[in-house]
Amino acid sequence: MKKYYKYIRNILISIVIILLFLWIAAPSIPCDNTKKATIDTMCLKMYAIEKRILKYKKDYKKYPSTENGLSSLLQNNLNGKPYLKKIPKDVWRIPFKYIKLDNYIELISYGYDRKENTEDDIYLSKCKERI
Repeated sequence: MKKYYKYIRNILISIVIILLFLWIAAPSIPCDNTKKATIDTMCLKMYAIEKRILKYKKDYKKYPSTENGLSSLLQNNLNGKPYLKKIPKDVWRIPFKYIKLDNYIELISYGYDRKENTEDDIYLSKCKERI
């Protein structure tokens, strides 16, 4: 009888160790569904920021400059409230990069690796292509 208890105890300990490993390691292992969900989340955040930028453009008849970036949206709008309460960050806690081009803007998240100009970068313009 003691053999069975030891056997069951060892199996339970093994299962707990495996589950602990998966609980710790799984979030850092990107998979297709997680990647797609993260991109979708980033696109939603970018759309929300774009909406605030368009409100700024409507109020001031111009986009914020690239130099001032999203910090321009921290100032009060014509109603006395700021467009944004703080500089928005992506899911990796890195501030979005804002670029004003001729007649449009680009928002960029550097993605999982947090490096510029890599294949995991997420662009507002590419989010619009996904729709």
